Amino acid sequence: MKKTFIIALLALAALAGQAQEIRTIEPTLNDYLPLLKAQGYMVYSFDTKDFNGAQAEPVVMEYIKGEEPDLSSDIVKSIPHFYVLGIRIK
Repeated sequence: MKKTFIIALLALAALAGQAQEIRTIEPTLNDYLPLLKAQGYMVYSFDTKDFNGAQAEPVVMEYIKGEEPDLSSDIVKSIPHFYVLGIRIK
């Protein structure tokens, strides 16, 4: 009786182990949005379809101690290190 029970238990364990499989899938932007938001990052999207054939290129400029084409705002002058995000239309 014990032997039969142990064999049946092992057979069920083997079947359960073979029935489950974890497959990887390609992540999408929706997978990353909650992670970015949890870290304090805000994500914005922009519609560039009205540029009628022109190409929109994202631009990131880094300013350290006011160096790079310096912005004139008083608030910006007091921040030692910041980034400006923009779009260049070609």
